[in-house]
Amino acid sequence: MNDPPDGPPTEELWEALAFVATHPHVFLLTRRADGFPTGYAMTARVDGTNVLFSTYGASAKVTNLLREGTARVLAFDEGGGSSVVEVGGPVRLVEASRWLDTVGAPVDAGTPVGMGPVPNEVVDQVRRRHESGKRVVVEMQPTHARRGGRLL
Repeated sequence: MNDPPDGPPTEELWEALAFVATHPHVFLLTRRADGFPTGYAMTARVDGTNVLFSTYGASAKVTNLLREGTARVLAFDEGGGSSVVEVGGPVRLVEASRWLDTVGAPVDAGTPVGMGPVPNEVVDQVRRRHESGKRVVVEMQPTHARRGGRLL
């Protein structure tokens, strides 16, 4: 587990990570090559003090994230968006095992909202795609977090 570059996580960051862990349907935000902001609907996994994403390595998303070197995550409650958390920090590619070790595993902060166990056939398919190199794991090392009210 890697601590954020600025030292150990603050209480605010721990609370934000716990929120993301239990509300893993997030928007991953970065910028395109022309500087325009762009976002992607993703499933996040919290691994210690880091946030992980599994995606296709050849995607524009990966190109944008690695070029920018940083990202933000917006997580919100699915019950109307009355609670929103933003977490941001540097990103990098990491070993696929970091994602695969979390698939179907219990989340420290509780059961993710709206998510049941991942079916074995889906886990096997994801594992094969990671092993083939088609999918990669992006890790964000959060350096800051903030909590807000309604999304809109």
